[in-house]
Amino acid sequence: MSKELIPHVGFDKVRFGMTEEQVVKLLGKPTERTVSNMGEDPDDNYIDLDYDALGLSLSFDGVMDFRLSDIMTDGATDYALLGRISVGMTFEETMSLATKLDLGPREEVDLDDDLEDEPNDENLVAYDLTELDAALWFKDGVLDTIQIVPPFDEHNNVLWPKE
Repeated sequence: MSKELIPHVGFDKVRFGMTEEQVVKLLGKPTERTVSNMGEDPDDNYIDLDYDALGLSLSFDGVMDFRLSDIMTDGATDYALLGRISVGMTFEETMSLATKLDLGPREEVDLDDDLEDEPNDENLVAYDLTELDAALWFKDGVLDTIQIVPPFDEHNNVLWPKE
């Protein structure tokens, strides 16, 4: 299985826009399946599939008809964004490589807003790579998590990858 996270697409044969059933057919049964409700509207529901052996967490959002809409490394050190930026790299190494690869603007995430229900770990910092629709999460100065999501158009419609 390819360990390259491809912005706007996914990884290996797993693609944004797939259904839960399609992903399970490719990856097998997840370690854990969680259904969460963030409000009263059924569209506010989402499903998370955690694959501990793969070090991945995959989310399916009700607003997007429960299609794969978020991929996060979860403790995995062998996944790399574009095959180059890997979990375990230092903040300085990561940002230097992002500049060298011309990955576009980086924007620090306000974690106080982003993690409303949890206290912000003061050693946790996140940066959005806006052109790639990716986020890099650093803990204690080391890249801990890579997150990718599909892009949206100017009307806030998701742009699923082509098959």
